[in-house]
Amino acid sequence: MTNKNIISLSDKTLLKIYFRIDRIKEIYEHLDDLKKNIPSKEYEFSYGVYFIAIATLYRSLFKGLDKSIKLNIADFNATNEYINEIHNALIRITDQDNAHLDKKSQSHYVVNIDSLKKGGSTTIVTSLLSEDQLKKMMEFLEARFLPLIQANSLLLFPSAKSSIYLDHASATPLDPRVATAMQPFLNELYGNPSSLHTAGQKAKEGVDRARRTVAGILGASAQEIIFTGGGTESNNLALLGIAEAYAHQGKHIITSAIEHESVLEPLRYLEKERGFKVTFLPVDREGKVKLEALEQALTPQTILVSIMMANNEVGTIQPIREIAKIIKNYALKNASSSPTVKAKSSPASGAASPLFHTDACQAAGVLDLNVKEWGIDLLTLNGSKIYGPKGVGMLYVRNGVSFFPQIRGGGQERKRRAGTENVPAIVGLAEALRLAQAEKETENTRLTHLRERFIEGVQSLLKSLPASGAASPPWLNGHPTDRLPNNIHFTIPGIEGETLLLRLDMEGVYASAGSACTAGSTDPSHVLLAMGISKRDAYGSVRFSLGRSTTQQDVDRTVAIFARIVKELQRESGV
Repeated sequence: MTNKNIISLSDKTLLKIYFRIDRIKEIYEHLDDLKKNIPSKEYEFSYGVYFIAIATLYRSLFKGLDKSIKLNIADFNATNEYINEIHNALIRITDQDNAHLDKKSQSHYVVNIDSLKKGGSTTIVTSLLSEDQLKKMMEFLEARFLPLIQANSLLLFPSAKSSIYLDHASATPLDPRVATAMQPFLNELYGNPSSLHTAGQKAKEGVDRARRTVAGILGASAQEIIFTGGGTESNNLALLGIAEAYAHQGKHIITSAIEHESVLEPLRYLEKERGFKVTFLPVDREGKVKLEALEQALTPQTILVSIMMANNEVGTIQPIREIAKIIKNYALKNASSSPTVKAKSSPASGAASPLFHTDACQAAGVLDLNVKEWGIDLLTLNGSKIYGPKGVGMLYVRNGVSFFPQIRGGGQERKRRAGTENVPAIVGLAEALRLAQAEKETENTRLTHLRERFIEGVQSLLKSLPASGAASPPWLNGHPTDRLPNNIHFTIPGIEGETLLLRLDMEGVYASAGSACTAGSTDPSHVLLAMGISKRDAYGSVRFSLGRSTTQQDVDRTVAIFARIVKELQRESGV
């Protein structure tokens, strides 16, 4: 008998599966939103990832695909018992309400566990569960697994020494040099920067010095820098602030179809609630904005164009200078035909529309950020992508551009963003940006070499995969050369990206399917769809983003693991 006080390797593997169930939980938490769009009492949910995870475990037990799992009979019986318990609970829950479903709907409930035991085809199971059924299922799963998770959480993941972190586009570790710069403002210089006493003024000196550092890197003046709580806030401040300030001049905004959600969501709000018209520019197969579409989209009502500097998912770098030139030429032409109407509360040197905003969060430390050379009016940055602290960002707003603050309260940031300044984080952001820009040439060269080694390694090891049917060799997404030096984004036809990530995680390789800010969504990447990739193939995508700690050994090991897993999954699924 298995010792109930000791969690076995096989149990640890099963517990990892539990963490993929958070996607189901997030769907449940968003049922209220779904109800607004789906009138039926039944909601369709894909449990493919969950069942494929179980199938993957079965195959590792029966066929020995996962060489790191060494089982004895007792371990296997314990693991098998857990899987059967989950499966039986799902059957019980769904059978309770089967009476009101027609035969076609009932067929969705069929899960052929026997075929999984035999190593048969992986089946993506779609179940029609009511809200109450889903709640019951989650209650069962949590009751069964949470005690084990809480008691053994440190045993679930590979050690730091054996793991390979390749998700730097989502978050980066804090640079020790940045932590050193922040430290005095955490324990010693902790005064409120708005206070007149010495402690407050010393804190204010830290903020002012950070502002000058950031401004110097951007080729801007210190007065043009606004510190915020992150990239999302900066984007919201830029879009909503400009929209409110310039609405009387026009209510048309242009963006691209591949922007980050922190740009797309505020614009959807302006469309739905404020009567704005938003044009979403198409991109080509490599993720570049079509410049001719921008030229055609500009109208006398256009007040703002917002295009990201580099895409966070596929790494494509946009032609920012060309975009700025098109906007400027149109603005000059428009100004010559009709006098510029100044925005509400705008200064005497009010800026002519359209204005140009760019989200440069992924580009910091990679590209030059001189806003005057780029021709940019507003620019967003944050700390978490450049080895700085999380929860801090900045917005550059060119002198002469008017906008309305979105957080009201005190007079901080020259009355443009209320709230006591997060002094340690602001100091950390400035130091992280300084280091990133100072080291970008050397680091870009190093990362580009590793990126190309990674891409060539994957393509070499997987070139023999069949190029017919549902499967074919992986292809690289994004522009082949005009891309971030650390970005690698593959689509692997015939494989679920979430399943691939789960298997990589079990091997200690941490990657992602795309933006961390949309990880809870069940929809395929809007970026890939905009690039013309089918919905089916978009689900089979994975992003690796390298970083300062990434070594050639990490790349070679990851390529080998990735290629092996892809081959196993395609063989197992029968595609």
